[in-house]
Amino acid sequence: MDVSTYKTKFCKLAIYAPYLVPTEEARVQRFVDGLVGRLYTAVAPQMKTLSYSDVVNLARKIENKGRDERAASDLRKKAKTGGSFSCSFSENRRAGNQGQQQ
Repeated sequence: MDVSTYKTKFCKLAIYAPYLVPTEEARVQRFVDGLVGRLYTAVAPQMKTLSYSDVVNLARKIENKGRDERAASDLRKKAKTGGSFSCSFSENRRAGNQGQQQ
């Protein structure tokens, strides 16, 4: 689940259980505790000094940066493997070998 979806669900649930998030600090703590692995690891050390909206924005920035890094990595992988195969199915056909063992 992405941060925006998580924030929306978190806010909806907080309406039904306001006693779980009575203060800004409690709201921040609960929100950060629900973040997934790498987001939690990045945001948790800073949560004592940030407001709820700052924590949400930081989590979004980290999520977007990770998404951008994965996209760049995927492009590098595609560039690395692209064009590395020289044999094609049509070459096998011309040679009379259509996948049958001889």
